[in-house]
Amino acid sequence: MKLRIIIYLASFWFRLNEKIRFILIGALNTLISYGIFFILFYTTGSKYHKISLLFSWLISSIITFLHKKY
Repeated sequence: MKLRIIIYLASFWFRLNEKIRFILIGALNTLISYGIFFILFYTTGSKYHKISLLFSWLISSIITFLHKKY
């Protein structure tokens, strides 16, 4: 059952136009980056906003690199 769903989603994803996939992955990366910064900013406090920005950039850069193949 789960394998069928995964196969269906993969076939649906790769049938999409490449430009549409590019926009969707870009939006996802942006949401993840802002989410990571938001979480780090509010857990460390506004005093350490530069550290939050640095770590959110590092983490989101890795995630963006991993999404690049799709």
